[in-house]
Amino acid sequence: MNLQRVAVALLVVTTTLCASSSRADDDEVRSVPVMRIAMGPSFQVAPEAATLTAFTLDATGGASILTGLLGGAVFNGELGYSFDSRGDDLHAFNLTAGMGYGNVGVGVTIQPRLIIGRQGDEFAVGMRNGLVMRAMADMFSLEVSHRFLHHQGPLQHDMQMLLGVNPGAVVYLVSRLNNMF
Repeated sequence: MNLQRVAVALLVVTTTLCASSSRADDDEVRSVPVMRIAMGPSFQVAPEAATLTAFTLDATGGASILTGLLGGAVFNGELGYSFDSRGDDLHAFNLTAGMGYGNVGVGVTIQPRLIIGRQGDEFAVGMRNGLVMRAMADMFSLEVSHRFLHHQGPLQHDMQMLLGVNPGAVVYLVSRLNNMF
C-alpha cells in the first residue's frame, strides 16, 4: 500500500511540475540526465539452451532530450555496460540512440542498442532492439526488447524485459522545482 502512495505522490509532483510551466515555454528543449540501472529476465528463443531464463543488467549514462513539454519528439542517447548471466557470462559495452514521442510525464521510444563485448573467452557482437516506455521525467522505464548476439556458435536470440530507474531524473525535477519559486 505504501508503494502505491509513493507512486501516486511522484505522479502528482511530475504533473505539477509540467503544469507549472507557462505556455510560452512549451516549445523549450529540455535535457534530462540519464544514470540508468535496468534489470530483469531474458528468455532465450534460439538456439535451444540448457537454461531458458537468465538475469540481465544494464548500467548506462547519457541524456534524454525532450522537444516539447506537452508532447513532442524524444531523443535518447546512452552509453554503458551490459551483463547477462546465461552460460558464460556476457560482459559488454552498449551504445544506443533512440527516438520516440512523449512529454515530461510519459513517453515511448524505439531503442536500437549496439552490444560489443565478451561472452566467456569469445568476442561477442550484436544488437538489442526494444520498445521503451518512460514515466515521470524518465525516472522509471520498462523495456521489452529482442537481442541477437553472435559469438562462437550459432546466432543467439533473446527476448528481454527490463525495469529501470534513473536517479539522474531527480536532478531535472529539482531544477524544475527551483524554477517554480
